[in-house]
Amino acid sequence: MTDPLDSAEMKARRIHKIVILWEILTLSGISIVALFIIWHLKRRSGIVRNQINMPMMKNHELQLPDESTADTEKAL
Repeated sequence: MTDPLDSAEMKARRIHKIVILWEILTLSGISIVALFIIWHLKRRSGIVRNQINMPMMKNHELQLPDESTADTEKAL
């Protein structure tokens, strides 16, 4: 016949294994979600950076209108 302590010990071991398995599944799920969030934020920041990264105009590229053309435009 089996001893009641052995049965209780077996239950305790089984519960212990289930708890450990639950912890492993929970931590791996959280890790996967965290990795997905990091990947998504890096991807999104790259997209935004590419859209914002426009060439800057420099002062020497700007040209002021000639005075002679400015006077004729005012007359029109």
